[in-house]
Amino acid sequence: MFGTWGTIALGFDWILKDIKRHGKPSVINLSIGGSADGLVNELVEKVGETVVIVTASGNDGKDACDYAPGSAANTINVGNVMLNNKGFFPEEKSNYGSCVDIYAPGTRILSASKADDVSNVYKSGTSMAAPHVAGVVANYLSAAPAGTTYAEARDMLASTALNDTIQGVPPETPNSFLHVPCDGAVPTNDTLDNCFGRYAHVFDRSGSFRYPANGGNYANNEYLCFEIACSGFEFTVDWVDLEEDVDYLRFIEPDSYTEITGSWSDYSQHMTSATVFMFMTDSTITGAGFNISWECASP
Repeated sequence: MFGTWGTIALGFDWILKDIKRHGKPSVINLSIGGSADGLVNELVEKVGETVVIVTASGNDGKDACDYAPGSAANTINVGNVMLNNKGFFPEEKSNYGSCVDIYAPGTRILSASKADDVSNVYKSGTSMAAPHVAGVVANYLSAAPAGTTYAEARDMLASTALNDTIQGVPPETPNSFLHVPCDGAVPTNDTLDNCFGRYAHVFDRSGSFRYPANGGNYANNEYLCFEIACSGFEFTVDWVDLEEDVDYLRFIEPDSYTEITGSWSDYSQHMTSATVFMFMTDSTITGAGFNISWECASP
């Protein structure tokens, strides 16, 4: 965390004065954290009597109850969930336990870059997950009457969340996944698996794939998802030309993923099952993309 709890307390003071001025229901996102601190939690709980507070649970892979301010009694504390080719899983560094209230996407979220006023960058962590929840709460509060409480916001999240959708949730941690129904529709697990059920390409036999196919550079802010659907295959990254540490080709295995970035060639690996690939770019430099080839164990 950057800054001190003292400066954060000054921020709370400004927020409470502003809320008193406009008189509207409000939400604070606290993508900050530190070791559990009784005085800090008392302060947060006092502020939480007036405004809904959403917190990041932390990224140490430990009990979230050992961290402030997420362990304060009246916060909505958020864990980070990630996607692999078997579905949604808690990110391994996301703090867990009874002090976590809900999970939200927090891995490789397109965010504003500090480099200048227009650039973007991908960020990961519970600090990226918490704002998703704060945004849903803000939308809820926009139509709520004055005096709407933390408990009412929490109950709204619980009533709309997808339960038991996330795999591998640690003991004593709620299996609750942030969800905003669209026109009353609740997606099934089938629509949530494997890149939300949407592929640009599905390959079920030996072949190769170059992107972009026209030989030019890829575009900014691209998100491409495809699957090699063979039961087992040898694949080779013939070459990649991507902006280093910013643009990625990711291939996702059941319990982990590997990312390739920069400019290099002739990377090979054996895969034992169908594998999902993701290609992600930011808003700055572009490159020539990638070419991969694979040989399926059976046609």
